Amino acid sequence: MVAPKRPGSNRRYALLLASLLLAGCDTLHFYSQAIAGQWQLLHARTTLEQLAQTPDVDPATLQRLARAQEVLDFAQSDLGLAAQGRYSSYVSLQRDYVVWNVFAAEAFDLSGQQWCYPLVGCAPYRGYFHEADARALAADYETRGYETYVGGVPAYSTLGWFNDPLLDTFIFWPDADLAALLIHELAHGRVWIRNDVAFNESFAEFVGQTGAQQWLQEQGLGQDWQIAQQQRAMGRRFRQFLMQVKTALLELYETTPQTQLPEAKRSAVGAWKACYLAHKAVLGGGRYDALMQSHFNNALLVSVSTYADYLGSFAALYRQTGERWDAFFRAVDELAELDQSERETSLASLAEQQNAHTADDKNTQQVNCDTFLRHGANAEPTA
Repeated sequence: MVAPKRPGSNRRYALLLASLLLAGCDTLHFYSQAIAGQWQLLHARTTLEQLAQTPDVDPATLQRLARAQEVLDFAQSDLGLAAQGRYSSYVSLQRDYVVWNVFAAEAFDLSGQQWCYPLVGCAPYRGYFHEADARALAADYETRGYETYVGGVPAYSTLGWFNDPLLDTFIFWPDADLAALLIHELAHGRVWIRNDVAFNESFAEFVGQTGAQQWLQEQGLGQDWQIAQQQRAMGRRFRQFLMQVKTALLELYETTPQTQLPEAKRSAVGAWKACYLAHKAVLGGGRYDALMQSHFNNALLVSVSTYADYLGSFAALYRQTGERWDAFFRAVDELAELDQSERETSLASLAEQQNAHTADDKNTQQVNCDTFLRHGANAEPTA
């Protein structure tokens, strides 16, 4: 389903208010803070034209805002992703993140808690404009026996419902990261399927990364992309490591008798932690130590998988369509029109093609934890 046309701004607020009035007591606070946070963000915007005429604006800020506009121009001319008024204003939040997402999962289930929203469908996270609210929700779920993870988000998309501003949470990022983020968010406005977060995020992530690479090459900055990729290499390997964990735990939860699950999980988690410590040099060099120590759980795995499930599928589709963006987007539109089971079958087939195409590269990046996991049943948990 291609993202629908958007109604006027007054109707947008009416829809949000209607959603709030229809919400039950347990979700009233969430919608209240969501509407208030979005309203405050929109009313704090300053247009780029106004900023350019303001004498005391930091020149470095103006430079980065101009750089963002270059990315947006490229996205429209070369990728066919028009900003349509988005990112034509700026807000300085003076904090690291604009929202914080809460993920929650039961002890022996990796599907994750789902929250449903008007217009956009269901997702395995709940977003808050204030970190304290996110932490409070996580604490509430923990009292109910859930595992939780709270992650800060530097940017998000309103899917074209509002003219999203540029933010100081990301505008000073290096060119490669800034371009990938902006193109990622524009891609969300191009295609969005209700209730299919894995599709939406994998699609936007692929378009963002591939589009950013092309923009840097057009700018004569291909070396910057190579440097960025080298810096991301550990992050990619860590994500692949977590996907290995997810696959193993899914099998464990599905095949282990209920009475044996707590001990089996304890041993498996201990073995995976030991594997991480043994391979830490290529898994971030210690960057993820705190995460592994405090939030190595089902909720973390849910958060990672939403961005990575179908990256290979979209890479294969892009290659099949001759690496032409217009043909690629038409093919994505066709996938979006399928029902979910048909779409998942198509994506799985594309993933198999990509795995065959990149088998050698994939094998060189995957961490081998067999030595640790063979003894996992008797392993002591690693602190």
